Amino acid sequence: INATSTRAEDGHALTVTNGVFAECAMFATGDQNYPGTAWFRLDGGSLTCATHFVIGRYYPGLGTLESGALYCASNLYVSSNGGVGVLTNNGATVEANQLVVANNAAPARSALVQHGGSLLLRSDATIGYRGDAWVEINGGDVSIARTCTVGRVSGSSGTLMLNGGSITGKNYVVVGEAGQGTAVLSGGSLGMTGDFRIGNVAGGSGT
Repeated sequence: INATSTRAEDGHALTVTNGVFAECAMFATGDQNYPGTAWFRLDGGSLTCATHFVIGRYYPGLGTLESGALYCASNLYVSSNGGVGVLTNNGATVEANQLVVANNAAPARSALVQHGGSLLLRSDATIGYRGDAWVEINGGDVSIARTCTVGRVSGSSGTLMLNGGSITGKNYVVVGEAGQGTAVLSGGSLGMTGDFRIGNVAGGSGT
């Protein structure tokens, strides 16, 4: 979505709604520069991406998932190449290979907030790869097939807030791989079959 997208400017959202079954190679908000924040809204129907789904690619992007289904054959990025992204899931079914929040450094923190629905990851979840990331789970289910890392590389920072719902996985959790990681577990349930590691390699720190 960019400045030429229909009704994706001036506070309007490009919306996929009931009865719409959209398909694309890659979907991205904030692909080109224009005043404001490009906004995508899923409210019923479905969006299928043959590769990536990106909120905040180069410039600010916003995504709101009310209901319906989002499928990514590859990765789900919230902030990819320097854009700031905020994605909220209120009740949609989401599936992707990997989740990466704050793939690169950006002017501000990027965030994923889930109040309901589900997020199924066939591989890893990375909260703060090179940038500053916030993931807040207040409800719904998150399933991670491999590793959940908070603060991946040196210079990154990530925060995982679990207030409700559940996070389950088949591998381990790393809080502060080589960056700075924080995990706050105030509600819900966390179940991983592997280790819970705080500060995994030299330079990594976790709380």
